[in-house]
Amino acid sequence: MPGGLKAETFHVVRYSGKGGRGQVSTYYTVATVVFPRPLPGVSLRETHHPSDLQPVPMGPNQDFTYNEGRFGALWAGLRGFATDPNAASVLFSPDMLARTRALRADWRMDGHAAIAVVRDRLPPPAMLVLVDNLASFGAMLPEEVWQAAAGQPDPWPGPTVERPA
Repeated sequence: MPGGLKAETFHVVRYSGKGGRGQVSTYYTVATVVFPRPLPGVSLRETHHPSDLQPVPMGPNQDFTYNEGRFGALWAGLRGFATDPNAASVLFSPDMLARTRALRADWRMDGHAAIAVVRDRLPPPAMLVLVDNLASFGAMLPEEVWQAAAGQPDPWPGPTVERPA
């Protein structure tokens, strides 16, 4: 990928039930993009929980959580979390919320990786669209967000010779 990014996409199947005729298969498509620099801690996912209609209660994570109760109807059906308000202002714009809905993806940035999961078995062209969107999400981040992310505790130090992406 351009800029030295590495990407991977694959399918996962989850079986539930007792087997035989009662067994249910749920398919997921997963996409990952590994960036050469650490990313801010950000996630955006679909939600239908009634608590997301209410303002976020006071607590240590109040400033990091984004939902319909706090930010209005634009957030209907979505819940976000961001450790950096500058990253949130870029990644939680109306356009980005619409793109997330269109992709039907839950996604997050953590360490050097951006990861998206869709609860469906996507065909190969749609899998590549998912990868392209993850890469563009990282490309949208301004330099000050990248610098702030470099100072965060890093759960994965990124690709190395011993541990390539």
